[in-house]
Amino acid sequence: MVTRAYYNPAYGNRLFLSHGRVDGVRVETAFNHATRYLVRPGQRVSRGQVIGLVGRTGWATGCHLHLMVWLEWTAQQSNELAMTRFICSRGVPEAGRADARRV
Repeated sequence: MVTRAYYNPAYGNRLFLSHGRVDGVRVETAFNHATRYLVRPGQRVSRGQVIGLVGRTGWATGCHLHLMVWLEWTAQQSNELAMTRFICSRGVPEAGRADARRV
């Protein structure tokens, strides 16, 4: 379900989805820098549904999707850092690495 959608100076157009509990853990995702979103807060979305158009709003220097995932999100954002460490400690597939370059 779409929980929030707003503009932030750094992240540009932001959209948050609640995925409910997955294996007992509350999961929320945020999609940032979109040109615009095609859904609104309170709306239910389905797997595979187009929810927005990739863009470069906010401080983005190029067109991309900035995806954030939070587990058991709190107002102090403590789990954002924990999730970042979790992802980084396990590595990201080569094609998804920010520093990966195609030749």
